[in-house]
Amino acid sequence: MKLPHTFLAAVLLATAVNAGAATCDASTRNAPSKFMVSVVLQRSGDELIIKLAHAIEAAATPEEATTRVLRQVAKSFPGYVVANTLATRVDDMTSVCPRPATTSPASGQTAI
Repeated sequence: MKLPHTFLAAVLLATAVNAGAATCDASTRNAPSKFMVSVVLQRSGDELIIKLAHAIEAAATPEEATTRVLRQVAKSFPGYVVANTLATRVDDMTSVCPRPATTSPASGQTAI
């Protein structure tokens, strides 16, 4: 059976696009997770004075991210003790894989 050239070209194009996506997905999987760590600090000896500290930390686990942030907080806020912490996984807002530029038909401007 002889395949038309357009069909063969379409199959090759689809294979190339999927190969690029697989490479991009593989690099994303190996990246560490990011966590937003929130720390409630209380001034030693004064229950009314509190501070909030927030940081985004790349780490394998929320516990690891919290430990790293607490080390920095201890240096940055002497005289305060940690009252509570919360680590929440956050999605990275910048994509590892570039998205294609698109052109708006109404304005003719290219969005990146």
